[in-house]
Amino acid sequence: MLAAEVLKQWQESAVPNEHSPDSKVLSCSIGICQGLANEFDSIDDMIRRADEALYCAKKQGRARYVVA
Repeated sequence: MLAAEVLKQWQESAVPNEHSPDSKVLSCSIGICQGLANEFDSIDDMIRRADEALYCAKKQGRARYVVA
């Protein structure tokens, strides 16, 4: 899956995070909305689902992706 490859590349880049007390490198979480266009009420609905997936990924910990 593309999201797994993005996370792998991101972790390998090890971008410094000098201002965080929790981690010395930046992390990346990804929320993905999957489905056919006719399954959504609107573009806003699709974005809302992706946003919910993003916050679900963040809740699970650093460097994750969730598919809604």
